[in-house]
Amino acid sequence: MYKTILFDVDGVLLSEERYFDASALTIYELLSSSRFLGVSISYLPEYRDNFSDEQIHQIRWSVFVQDTVLNAMKSLGINANWDMVYLQFLVQFLKYAEAVSAGPEFSKFAAVESWTEKSLREFGGMLKGLDIQTDFSDFSKLFEACRTKQDLWLVLEQRYQLVFGTNPKIEAVLRSLWEVGQQTFQEWYLGKSYLPSQPGNKTGFVLNEVPVVNPKEVSKLFAECVRRGVRIGVATGRPEVETKVPFESYAWDEYFDEGCITTASDVLEAETSYPSYRPLSKPHPFCYLRSYMESPDTIAVLQEELPLEHTVGDTILIVGDSMADLLAAKSLGCDFAAVLTGLSGKAARPEFETAGATYIWSDVTDLWSLLKK
Repeated sequence: MYKTILFDVDGVLLSEERYFDASALTIYELLSSSRFLGVSISYLPEYRDNFSDEQIHQIRWSVFVQDTVLNAMKSLGINANWDMVYLQFLVQFLKYAEAVSAGPEFSKFAAVESWTEKSLREFGGMLKGLDIQTDFSDFSKLFEACRTKQDLWLVLEQRYQLVFGTNPKIEAVLRSLWEVGQQTFQEWYLGKSYLPSQPGNKTGFVLNEVPVVNPKEVSKLFAECVRRGVRIGVATGRPEVETKVPFESYAWDEYFDEGCITTASDVLEAETSYPSYRPLSKPHPFCYLRSYMESPDTIAVLQEELPLEHTVGDTILIVGDSMADLLAAKSLGCDFAAVLTGLSGKAARPEFETAGATYIWSDVTDLWSLLKK
């Protein structure tokens, strides 16, 4: 029996659907809202702060091209919604920029060292009245040859400098665009209730979580792990608030020591403190290793030698729904249980089989098969 079991959250305990919806809405706002670029996309509803479920589906279906873009991202190890927003937004932003790169005002933006809401809005002023086609399938064309998350980042860096010119501070420039997307995503997911200072009047999704399986069954599972002396932890791409609210709502938090929970907020803090280690989001194993070590000492986690010794790694099981989770488990040298409740559902089985998942389960409750041994 394993001594430690570490769980992903989205696609394992809670549905990813609203996160993907919020990601699509964030990208659409960055492109179409007058607050940012203000580009009109004729085949989508006019931008506003709240949409009907039907409109949300329409926007997501377009922005992520019937979810094919999401599947492509997940297969390359992209797990954080903030990264998804950054990638798909930047593809279109650079396309728009290339279309106006010969204009007289473009040169002042080529020297931008940090993009902000204001500078994006000013840039959008150059786009007004132009017939620029927004084709979200450009993502697949641009990244066709990419095989890893690092490949995606490199292609975007090269593409940015091809359009705007060589920039010695390129990492900081791109990071500023990532941060604009991250902050805007938080507005969409948390809404006015949890971010009262945000502009606009977004309702948010955090109070409308959908569990993957019955929350009471999950509680029984956690309770049995604790009863058997199995230490359990969480490593999630969710920020702290989005993790804390549902865990408290379902009373799951009582089964976890605080040090065994690592969120995207912890990852962001680590990246800010030690930028040379970026990116630390999955498939980087940082979040899982931090939860395993129960260590607030970021540098100690970053400098831990990997993979772990077999005598340690063999006692750890990671439960996740994506290739990013599996790759993190391999980096750590521990076992991995894939659950078929993520974006691709049962269709993900062949990919997990090929990648060498230790177990493949219908859902997280199949963990009982190990606990009852």
